[in-house]
Amino acid sequence: MGDVILTTPLIRALHNAFPNAQITYLAETPYIFLLENHPLVHQLIPFDIKSYRKLSQWRAIKEQFLFIKKIRNEHFDLAFDLFGNPRSALQIWLSRARIRVGGDFSGRGKLYNVRVDYRNKQFNAIEFHLHALKTIGIEIIENPRTEIFTSPQEDEWAKNYLLSKGINLEEPIIGIHSAASWPAKKWLLERFTELVRRLTRELNFQVYLTQGPNEQNLIDEIKSQVTSNVFTGGVLTVRQLAAILKQFSLYVSNDCGPLHLSIAVGTRSIGIFGPSEPHIWFPYSRSDGHRYIHHPQSCWPCHKDFCETLDCMKAITVEEVISVIKDSLR
Repeated sequence: MGDVILTTPLIRALHNAFPNAQITYLAETPYIFLLENHPLVHQLIPFDIKSYRKLSQWRAIKEQFLFIKKIRNEHFDLAFDLFGNPRSALQIWLSRARIRVGGDFSGRGKLYNVRVDYRNKQFNAIEFHLHALKTIGIEIIENPRTEIFTSPQEDEWAKNYLLSKGINLEEPIIGIHSAASWPAKKWLLERFTELVRRLTRELNFQVYLTQGPNEQNLIDEIKSQVTSNVFTGGVLTVRQLAAILKQFSLYVSNDCGPLHLSIAVGTRSIGIFGPSEPHIWFPYSRSDGHRYIHHPQSCWPCHKDFCETLDCMKAITVEEVISVIKDSLR
């Protein structure tokens, strides 16, 4: 989710450079559907890699051949590989696009005819993608922002959905996401629980707990200890989640995809960071109400999926998060 969202400033910069161009975006499902209703994207090409894994070997090869044929029939003039793994590099090469732009990586870099040099350069996640444009002479947009667009119908659905849960849309709603893809990126669950308790009881906020697949246990643990002014609705599609996040006054999340999505729909957000680098993965403006909390330890950055001590997460207190929430809302 975050990978797709962080490329959206490039879409706008590309449109500014070539306002009459037809822009097509290829990405894996389900996250490509985040770009539905994007006013600058004319076509989406979903790549459902999981469906190929369910097929026999020869059937999978045939389906991928047909997929490449579909890409070639588009006759692209210019193509960017923003992912840079062997599969995406091969797809770009097989597309026969006239200009193929990608990172100057060992081996697969030869599949591009314009190679982007990332060596000895310090970029945040947005600047990394925009550097590909700069390599071909396109001016970089000022104050680039990520953008995900919901439709009026989706916005109306989200409001009715929240109303059906008993939420008052006239009062502030704080969203909380206690999960993350890596265990080491999770703030302590007991502190999330205490945060929810204080937000609902002391500050009288409504709190909505978002979740992804296989994260129900986290929700149940929090709700077992905080029973009033706490709402949840189970697992949503990516577009439903975008529409729900848009209705929040503020979103507090670990370093994960929903955090990027919240910011992209325009909701003030607070990121809780541990092993990763917020100066890279939180390229968002304080002037827009976005904050991150991070207390790097001597072992940082470790990039660990699992950590036995979680010292960086333990250094973040509930009181500090409350203080940052008040500052962001102010």
